[in-house]
Amino acid sequence: MKSYNFKNAVNDLCEHFQTYKKPTEQTIYNWLKLVKFIPDEAVDYIITKIKDDKDSMPRNLTKAFKEYWRMFLFDNPDKLAKHQRTPCSECGGEGLIFYTEHDMGQIYNGAAVCPRCENWQQHFGSVESHQKLSIADLKKRGAQVLKPIPISDIPF
Repeated sequence: MKSYNFKNAVNDLCEHFQTYKKPTEQTIYNWLKLVKFIPDEAVDYIITKIKDDKDSMPRNLTKAFKEYWRMFLFDNPDKLAKHQRTPCSECGGEGLIFYTEHDMGQIYNGAAVCPRCENWQQHFGSVESHQKLSIADLKKRGAQVLKPIPISDIPF
């Protein structure tokens, strides 16, 4: 989402709900960092839904944007990105490398984004929020790398 679109959306909501104190430029900038992955085409939908569903300005505006973004995707399944998987010997084509680590007597399970392919995008969209670690990097840290398994086989 472009910064001016988000700023206009926030100002529109402030005017609609007649908020006494408008957020500062710094606050809007900080909020934008949390919702910038939302495309501009969803902003009108989100603003309309907030105005229709809420009686006052949401206390957590970024949370509301994310919730209505999910509703936008549900209502518009054709807008979901279709990612083509590429074969990858590092992660088995899943885009993630699962591992376990031992630290101070504790066992930690983790997942790293594969550094060799772009298949992680099927799970995280266009936001890369996880560290890219190869199998060699994980083994250097003393982690035990688990056999690649399809993400669809993991119970959530």
